[in-house]
Amino acid sequence: MENIKIGKIVSSVGLRGEVNVYNYSYGNRFDSLDSVIIDGSEAKIQNVRYRKNIVILKLNIANNRNEADILKNKDIYITEEDLPALGQDEFFIKDIIGLKVINGETNAYIGVLEDVLQNGPQDIYSIKRDNGETALIPAVKDFIMDISFTEGIKVKVIPGLIDDED
Repeated sequence: MENIKIGKIVSSVGLRGEVNVYNYSYGNRFDSLDSVIIDGSEAKIQNVRYRKNIVILKLNIANNRNEADILKNKDIYITEEDLPALGQDEFFIKDIIGLKVINGETNAYIGVLEDVLQNGPQDIYSIKRDNGETALIPAVKDFIMDISFTEGIKVKVIPGLIDDED
């Protein structure tokens, strides 16, 4: 079974063993968790607080600042069973990475979805082209026509979106 990375410990907080976690997940995801996986071992969550995009966790494996400092730069994972249920037309990013990307109007092959960048108001799909270049497409309904695990991702291509497309 695959573990899913949901955060990274960036520093210790105070003297009681709390840690600052950069949250790769969404919103208050940590509220619904009893434990996480760090270095392949389970760590029980004793308390969760939030400050902007930082999560402050108290874990059973760190009872003082020195123990919390040891956890710095460690990734935090959950199991697939801990993932929330999906609604209709929802998917996990990990499940669409590697899908082929095609022009939704001509069915011309564009490339393969290599990454999903989550830096701003909307996600950006990073598409690896056969020529080695990368195309960036906003992941919004204006451009993403359909996502199918069998047919791939169909995009609406407008002039300038993809270098060799009109």
